[in-house]
Amino acid sequence: MEDNTIYLTHLPFNGFIDSLPFEITVKVFSFLKQRDCLACMAVCRQWYTMVPLYSRDVWKELYISTNGIYEDSKRWEQCVGVHVEQVKFDYFDEEEELYDAMQRLIDCGCHQVRVLEFERCTVSSHDDFLPLLKQLLTVHSTIELAFVKHSSYLAYLHMLNAFPNLSRFVYTQADDTQPVIYANIPPVNLPNVELSNLSHLVISTEIGMASILQKSPNLEYLAYGYANQNSTFPIYPDQLFSWCPKLAHLELNSDYVATYQDPPLRRLHTKNTPGLRCFIAHNTIPDQMGPYLQWNSDTLEYIRLVESQGGNGNWSAIFRNMWFPRLRKLICQNVVYRGAAMDTMLTRCNAIEELVITGDDETIHLPSALWNLPRLRRLKLVGVTLIYNEPTDTGWTSSAAELTKQFKQLADNGSRIEEIRLKSVDRLTEQLLLAIPMFRDVKVLEIDLPRGNPGYTDDVLCQFIELLSQTNVKSLTFSGMRDPSVEIIHGFANLPFLEKLELQGHRFSISIDATLLIHLLHNCRNLKSLIIIALRLTGTDERAITYLEREVYGFKVTNAVNLNSHDVIISLYKEA
Repeated sequence: MEDNTIYLTHLPFNGFIDSLPFEITVKVFSFLKQRDCLACMAVCRQWYTMVPLYSRDVWKELYISTNGIYEDSKRWEQCVGVHVEQVKFDYFDEEEELYDAMQRLIDCGCHQVRVLEFERCTVSSHDDFLPLLKQLLTVHSTIELAFVKHSSYLAYLHMLNAFPNLSRFVYTQADDTQPVIYANIPPVNLPNVELSNLSHLVISTEIGMASILQKSPNLEYLAYGYANQNSTFPIYPDQLFSWCPKLAHLELNSDYVATYQDPPLRRLHTKNTPGLRCFIAHNTIPDQMGPYLQWNSDTLEYIRLVESQGGNGNWSAIFRNMWFPRLRKLICQNVVYRGAAMDTMLTRCNAIEELVITGDDETIHLPSALWNLPRLRRLKLVGVTLIYNEPTDTGWTSSAAELTKQFKQLADNGSRIEEIRLKSVDRLTEQLLLAIPMFRDVKVLEIDLPRGNPGYTDDVLCQFIELLSQTNVKSLTFSGMRDPSVEIIHGFANLPFLEKLELQGHRFSISIDATLLIHLLHNCRNLKSLIIIALRLTGTDERAITYLEREVYGFKVTNAVNLNSHDVIISLYKEA
């Protein structure tokens, strides 16, 4: 007789925690979030004890705010301790609440913190705050300390005096806070303190600036001021670079957070060659910025100039007299210049790989710029006026009708442009459209099609798309488009590498026959994303409309309330 008895093998109550090697269990817990670890501790008493031991890596970084979920949890206290390395306090309006949170970390054994950030916090009592800070931070190790959007006074020179081993120090104030350096405590200078480890300094006030820079011989990154200020930098170039000979990044009146996280810029900082390599300026006076550019013209690789609408002055004289042989990326946003000033400067910047120019009245001689920038990979022009046949200081004169021949010559000579974005540019001609596909390596195209009179014709657009089939274009965006013809839709379907297509109408909606849209999705083999803004489906094939309302060829429709209605955004994405 067959024995159908089921035998249950007794497993330890802790399951895999007792069954796996310690290193494997730690690896398993490393994939959990802090919230998950707290939930695991509620399983049983032994898990309550063991989970904090296995999840230490999960708790190396802490985020603490007044509306946090852990501060009142006993389980949370079990998980934090000496292994905590990075802490961010966010939005503490009441300083007593901040001090209580800091003291709680200290009581839990968090006294080896290496990175400490306070964002939107209130600190007015220096005598209460500094002792707590000293207990949290590892005074004798390289540490980072940040006060971001600080909403109260802070004696930041005292912070630097108390922590001379700082490697990164950030002090930016909230918009409504006036800079005060001493906060009703005795003043302090830095006579006997050498900030030899300080490599990154962000500060929004000039008070005490000189005394800090004189003590920072290894400073590499300096950001000063607010993006919405028109302040001037209080240190002359000869002083700045004699005090800080290793300075590689100088940022004035700008948002340091965005640029510091920019991977290309961070790669620039890793180079060991001396000299300033990155210069960023917002709302500054051109004549005052000229000396900083001139001083470092041989080493600069990244320049970003941003002005408010209308600008604070004319950059023409600086552009005409500057020489940047190593410059790789140039961004000019609303920067005012006149005539051929930009074209002249570009003749001396042959290493540029990315060029971005936005504005209202600025001009650029496009054939000349492309000819003088053989390493150019990415081009973005917004709101500028294109010039073709006016003489320039470069000696290059051309007409729009010759563009195809010229662009082909550039491609044959090694030009490898991969990205072209032309938005709201004036004098974007049909000849330019037909010339762009001569750059066979182009992968990204974003074009605002010519509007008004004469605009563009369907025949030219069909020819343009047919020429694109010989390129590597993967992403194609058209704005200002009229209802596409059958030939245009078939042209999109024949682009061999196209992965993303976005269409936006000229005025209101774009009318496309539903059957044609199905044809595009079926035949464009690599297409993964189709976005049509203000789509109006036409035709009588209800089956095609039904397909689009559900799922067709792996695409799923999103952001469309009703496919038969007017002025909707339809997004179709193919899931991986």
